[in-house]
Amino acid sequence: MMNKAVLNSELITTKAGDITVYNYDGETREYISTSTEYLAVGVGIPACSCLDAPGSYKA
Repeated sequence: MMNKAVLNSELITTKAGDITVYNYDGETREYISTSTEYLAVGVGIPACSCLDAPGSYKA
């Protein structure tokens, strides 16, 4: 089992490991999926993703 990644206040990895991110469409900002990503030291989260889980709102 991998360690959990640690991010600083600028969302840059200070300790390598896995983190759960929430992926969204870059144009519509619609939630697409959840994924677990491995982050090496010195990198941020992937583009078009965030750390906040989507809300339960429906259109």
